[in-house]
Amino acid sequence: MALLILLAASGLRAGMLPHGFFREAELGVTGGLSMARMWGLEAKDRDWKAGGWGGVYAVLPVAENLSFRPEVNFTMKGYRYSFYEDEILPNHKIYASLDLNYLDFPLLLQFAIPVQDGLVPEFIFGPVLSLNLAGIARSRTGKVKTSYKADNIRKTDLGIIAGARIRYKGRLFVNVRAGAGFLSIIDVQLPPKRYNLWGMAGIEYSFRRP
Repeated sequence: MALLILLAASGLRAGMLPHGFFREAELGVTGGLSMARMWGLEAKDRDWKAGGWGGVYAVLPVAENLSFRPEVNFTMKGYRYSFYEDEILPNHKIYASLDLNYLDFPLLLQFAIPVQDGLVPEFIFGPVLSLNLAGIARSRTGKVKTSYKADNIRKTDLGIIAGARIRYKGRLFVNVRAGAGFLSIIDVQLPPKRYNLWGMAGIEYSFRRP
């Protein structure tokens, strides 16, 4: 985060802002599908869980082909897994999942690399602050389903995001990215080594004319 602020301040001092800064600033909405699981030494048996995400973004030019991109996104994360509990239900497989909903605040740098006319991929990279909104643990054995609120979920997470977007047509972009958290999702004195890991793909609609 400090690096992003430093780069932006340096651009202002050096007069790097391009002509027509405010005309070039971009606002838009974005969203799509997400796939999430855990990473860490104690997360090897956790599988990917499907979800969704959506939010708003701004692209603020800092220098030629370089912009500051803050976002606010609702993102579904968590994981799923399955196991056998022979002492309770012999030969019955138990399917379980943890549904985690977050409000994400990415602070990203977006930089364009022109390849040829009409083909300019834009790459994004930067930190993300995540606020947990809800955590629901679910399980299913045969036709029996249970769910309960998980009270020991950490309320905040810090992580990093990397990805890219490319213009599809007009004001529409295709967006792909991945992220990883650095704080254990469980808020206890000796938390397990389980951290958020997610990938996302979707579309963006820019309110600025191409």
